[in-house]
Amino acid sequence: MLKHSQQTSSIDQKMTIYSGHDSTLLPFLLAVKYPTSSWPPFASRLSLELYRHTESGEHIIKFIFNGVDITGSVGICMPLSEYGCRLTAVL
Repeated sequence: MLKHSQQTSSIDQKMTIYSGHDSTLLPFLLAVKYPTSSWPPFASRLSLELYRHTESGEHIIKFIFNGVDITGSVGICMPLSEYGCRLTAVL
């Protein structure tokens, strides 16, 4: 994400997709200190959306788990900025 946030090119890349399995999803959720103790349901998905605030230039990440914004429950994001999870909190 950091590499993509710093890239400047004539082509604006809108999306990057990585894929994994439940065996990698649960450890990732635990690594970012999301409170869970059970395996994700079948066909679960986790999206990390990267934004840049237009005025401050701050990079913000949103964690979307199975269509629900869980950013406020991700422990490594605390305290949240005014706009969400700071990219620097995740790196």
